[in-house]
Amino acid sequence: MSDCTLTEGDAVACWEVLNVFVGAERGTVGWVGVCVERSGTPKFLELLESGESRFTYDEVEGGEEGFGFGKSGRYRVFKLVGKGPSGSPPTTDFRFSNYSVWLQAEEDVEDVRSPWNSQIAKYGAVGASGSPPFRAHNTVLYNFPLPSPSDAGRLLSESVARFREKFPPAPPEGGGNGAAAAAAAGVSMKPTKGMFFPYPRSADGGKGFGCKIMLVMLEKGEEIMGLFEAVKGVFPPDQRHSDAESGVEYQPHVAFSYTKLDNFEVGVEEKEVANIENDEELMKERRGVVLSVVKTEGQVGDWRMICSVNI
Repeated sequence: MSDCTLTEGDAVACWEVLNVFVGAERGTVGWVGVCVERSGTPKFLELLESGESRFTYDEVEGGEEGFGFGKSGRYRVFKLVGKGPSGSPPTTDFRFSNYSVWLQAEEDVEDVRSPWNSQIAKYGAVGASGSPPFRAHNTVLYNFPLPSPSDAGRLLSESVARFREKFPPAPPEGGGNGAAAAAAAGVSMKPTKGMFFPYPRSADGGKGFGCKIMLVMLEKGEEIMGLFEAVKGVFPPDQRHSDAESGVEYQPHVAFSYTKLDNFEVGVEEKEVANIENDEELMKERRGVVLSVVKTEGQVGDWRMICSVNI
């Protein structure tokens, strides 16, 4: 049995807290305190209840002044005990490699409660698919080697400079700086449809992830395709798009979940897609303003941000 202390007392980050116990080793013990004065608390309690397949939990005597979480207020405190390995999530066991380049909207970088981040959290924390939560993004390149992480910033800056040679930022409406200028400087990320994309191990010459990817397709507009070409021209060749003879075209998309091929029952996939496509917040156009290098070594929960630049 191993112990850990969960030091996050802010309910708005509840899905990140619960992710600690996705597939936790049997007997792993932790405590989480939820500030009853924060608006996210009811949602946290809902997620906590839905996680019973992964861990057991009991409310214990709480305390004032943060209960060791560094924030004042009244807290409800819960003891969690991991169930793994049988309680581990029904997600792909594929181990990713090397590095990736991500394009993100500012709201998905800054706010764990953004519509796209919340959708990812829904599948991760509630257990509809079991993917550990990650930040919403459009992958520009993936699985490429990087001799040194210290090269990331320079390569990102060169990519943006090359992109801006062909796509200079449009003047913001009304002039000035701030949010309008940031939006004008970004890249269109316009959802077109939702889908479950089967990607078995046999795909792409045996390089598939062995899962289905719940995602929204993005429009292949001039900006986002131009960004892809700029990044591809600067970074080392990636796994899927480096071979011009492969016939694989770049398709921008935002993934919400990576799940086992047989995880969903018949009819559930169609319902999930319909729910997404009928949600105006999930399907609205965004402006991608942050370009990042991410270390995607290992499984989804192991991904780590290396460096970011504004576009």
